[in-house]
Amino acid sequence: MKIPARNHLAAGALCFLFLLSPAEGRTWTNTQGKTLEAEFVKLDGQKAVLTRAGGQTVTIPLNQLSKADQDFIAGQGTAAAPANPADNYKQPWPRTVKCPDNFKVETIKEEKGEYIYETPHFRFICDAKLGAGMIKRLGLLFEATHLANKTLPIGNIPPHDDSAKFPAYLYEKFSTYQENGGLEGTAGIFLGTTRPGDRGRILVPFQSLGVKSMGSTYIIDRDKDATTLIHELTHQLMSPQAKQASWFCEGSAEYVAMTPYAGGRFNFGSNRSHIVSRVTEYGKKNTGGRALGDDFEAPGLEAFMNMPYTQFT
Repeated sequence: MKIPARNHLAAGALCFLFLLSPAEGRTWTNTQGKTLEAEFVKLDGQKAVLTRAGGQTVTIPLNQLSKADQDFIAGQGTAAAPANPADNYKQPWPRTVKCPDNFKVETIKEEKGEYIYETPHFRFICDAKLGAGMIKRLGLLFEATHLANKTLPIGNIPPHDDSAKFPAYLYEKFSTYQENGGLEGTAGIFLGTTRPGDRGRILVPFQSLGVKSMGSTYIIDRDKDATTLIHELTHQLMSPQAKQASWFCEGSAEYVAMTPYAGGRFNFGSNRSHIVSRVTEYGKKNTGGRALGDDFEAPGLEAFMNMPYTQFT
């Protein structure tokens, strides 16, 4: 096989909505200073469609939102995923997906041996203290991957239930990572589950997060490649339906992971050459690529798309 180069709402009702109990997501502020916690779904003409925890949809005219909120929506373009998964396929393919970095990090627990922090969609359980500031930087990668999976028009939308976070266990030492289920030679692993509503766990050693020690503290190692982590995180975010076909389950994870990422932004519009490089060669800095070469044999399309997962891997 040769790979080619390559709403309106009355003012009173609006105030009421902004005074309801909070949901997970972004904090929105209207022109009267009232706030609302909700996730941005999409821009419908001159109206912002938001979704609160529990699935309630709220539609608000742009001119009744703060300038900061309007700027945020402008930055999202038309790429945000719709609330109805079936509508996802109708969306345009995004050139970029940029996750805003103004989300909050909540400190749940800080005791020796267990440090727990939460971002809008994730709960981080660490066995060594990284601190809210570091988690904010790491959380951007996780939140951006979540947004990317919601945005791509391939139906691979994370379960929309913000009452429960996706758990990520972060380990200071690789040996502890292994003791808890991590495998030798892996940079992170997703441990799935067959229990309804259980989101499974993603396990990651600090070294795969691009975190390194410096004296008694930790700093970001900017040279660390996050490809494998994004791949495993994409698996955790997948809906059960997305995992039915092995080629789609692994293929979509590879596609997201091999797309250039930096500072909360995925560049899907310029990922072709990057993907070809990682498939055919050894990838960035000669690490992480699949190195299949330009010419290789592959099974017939029907066999490939019906291949059992164990055989596929």
